[in-house]
Amino acid sequence: MSQRSLIETATLVSARSAAVIFDPQALSDEVLYRYWRNARRCQQYWLSCLKPTTVDSHLDDGVDPTTVIPVIENLFAADVLIRLWSASLVAHDHVHAGKATAPIARNVLISQLQLRRYALEAMVDLIDVHRRRSDEIDGVEDIKTQIAKLDAFRRRCERWTDLLLGHLIYQFPVQEFAYDIERARDFGEQQLSERFKNSDDVIWQLIRGGVRLAFPDTVTMSPSEEEMVRHLVEGILSGFPQTSFLSTGSLSTLEMAKMARSAGIVDGLVTEEFLRSLPVHRILDKNPQISHHDFPTGPFMRF
Repeated sequence: MSQRSLIETATLVSARSAAVIFDPQALSDEVLYRYWRNARRCQQYWLSCLKPTTVDSHLDDGVDPTTVIPVIENLFAADVLIRLWSASLVAHDHVHAGKATAPIARNVLISQLQLRRYALEAMVDLIDVHRRRSDEIDGVEDIKTQIAKLDAFRRRCERWTDLLLGHLIYQFPVQEFAYDIERARDFGEQQLSERFKNSDDVIWQLIRGGVRLAFPDTVTMSPSEEEMVRHLVEGILSGFPQTSFLSTGSLSTLEMAKMARSAGIVDGLVTEEFLRSLPVHRILDKNPQISHHDFPTGPFMRF
């Protein structure tokens, strides 16, 4: 799966978000668990690649930039999709005065914010590592150039996140998922005003064309990372009503429709950690034998 595919999926989520937000039927625990579990697996993989970059421990001299930089790029690209879907979950709770989906969305966001911090620290460490092990000025300048390109990619992902979130932020209290709230609101105001001039399909077709120009279609993921990210995408698409993928709109691509239909919920035991990320009242309602004091950490769990 390429970085472009991730951003295109985020575009699809943004364009079809109303199908989830205004759906009176609450998302099932299985759908929420599937999203949380797959996001968690991706985050744990990225954490394993970046964990040496902490306050007390930095990347060692043996690190290979050609393996670390693609991981950071994929993390930034997936961050766009995670924020779009999480914002849609929070908006769903807001519309229906619910308390079921927002805690899951914010739980995933908290972990994502920690990972971004590790990624930014790794970008600095890569320059220091190369400077320590190489006396060649050209080598140091080369890694600086790579990091500069990576930073430009980060800023591009942030801008596209704000663009795709724009119409949601303009309508719902999901500002926490944007990078620049004012920029996102400006995008949202422009998008909503354009609906009076053009159809939604025309607007989103133009946006998708911009995605194709802005993001590469090359695959930089390892087979294991690609599988985890694909499961994340399938878990997100499984949260949409199936009718969302039956329209003739240009965004309902055949590949994504197939992924949505194949994204059935896998039976299995819900882990204790996932239960702790759910709203406490739901767990207690389903398990009256459990005491409220069994959840001292609240609805959020960190690494």
